[in-house]
Amino acid sequence: MSDFLDALETPDEELRVSVEGAELHFSHLNKELWPGVTKRGLARYYATVGDTLLSYLKDRPLSFVRCPEGVDGERFFQKHWDRGRPDFVETVSVHSDSNGGPRDFLVCNNLPTLLWLAQMAAVELNPWNSRADDPNGDYASSLEALEDSDLNRPDYLVFDLDPHFHGKASAWRKDEWQKVVEVCLAIKKMLDAIGLKGFIKSSGKAGAHIFVPMKREYTYDEIRAATRTMGAQVQSEMGGKVTLEASVKKRPVGVFIDANQNVRGKTMAAAYSPRASEGAGVSMPLDWDELSEVNPTQFTVVTAAGRLSKKGDPWRNINQSMSRQLLSGVKD
Repeated sequence: MSDFLDALETPDEELRVSVEGAELHFSHLNKELWPGVTKRGLARYYATVGDTLLSYLKDRPLSFVRCPEGVDGERFFQKHWDRGRPDFVETVSVHSDSNGGPRDFLVCNNLPTLLWLAQMAAVELNPWNSRADDPNGDYASSLEALEDSDLNRPDYLVFDLDPHFHGKASAWRKDEWQKVVEVCLAIKKMLDAIGLKGFIKSSGKAGAHIFVPMKREYTYDEIRAATRTMGAQVQSEMGGKVTLEASVKKRPVGVFIDANQNVRGKTMAAAYSPRASEGAGVSMPLDWDELSEVNPTQFTVVTAAGRLSKKGDPWRNINQSMSRQLLSGVKD
C-alpha cells in the first residue's frame, strides 16, 4: 500500500498502478471533488482507511453517490452499475419487483474495488444493513426467496437522528447538535435498560446514527417495528424534543428519529464513508463519553485517517457484539 500512496504523491493527472495484483487506472486526479479536496485526496483517504472501511462494506449490496464534477456539480445516486467493470469488482444479484426482476448490486470486498470507486468519484458509500454472504443463498429468483434469505435479516437496528427542523437542511450548528446529543443519550439509556448495546457515529453532516448490532434472527420489518416502538418510548419521555413524523411538511420542531431507515434496500453512509456535501465530512464512529464535547465537522476526508490512526476504531468490537444481542418485548 505504501507504493500506491507514494505513487499518488506525483503531480500527474493519470496513474496506472497495481494494487493487490489488480491493475488500476486513475484519471483527473487533480479534479476537485470538494472545495480543496481532489480525487487524489479521496483515493489517498480510501487507501489509508481501507482495512477498516472495508470491514463495514464486506458482503453488503452497495449504493453510492458519484460526483464526477464535484459535490457542487451533477450527482448520481447509483444502486446498480450497468457499465463494464473490472474482474475484481464483485456483484450480487437481488430480486426487485420495481425493476421487473433481478438487478446486480456492487459489493465492495477488496481494496482494489474501493480504489476503483474513488476513480469513479464515488464520494459516499451506502451499504445495506444485511449481508449476502451465503454461497448458496438465493436472493434473485423471487420476492419469496429474497424474504426467506439472510439478506432480509439485518445485522443492525438503526436510529437515524436528523436535526433539520421542518425539513430545512442547514450547515452544522452547535445548538442543534446538542439537541441531537440529548436524544442520543436518552436512546442509550433506554438501550442499556433493556440490555442492548448501541454504537454511535456522526452522520458526516448535522445528525447522528446509532447502530445496535443484532442477531440475524429478525426481518427488516421486525427491526423497523422495534425501532419505531423504542422511538415512541423516547418521544413519550422527551415530548416535543423528538418527532417520529416522516412527512417533511408535517414535521414539527424536534429531532427526527427515522425508523424507516430500517427498510430492506434503504441505505445510509457507512462508518468512515465521506459524504456528498460541502466540507468533505466523514461519518465518524465516536465513543459515547466524547459525544457531548465533540464537533463532528472536524472529521473530514483530510483529518479522519489521522484520528483513526491515533485513536483506533471505537466500533472495532461491533461485530463481536452481534451474536449476543436479542430483541424481546419491543416489537410491534
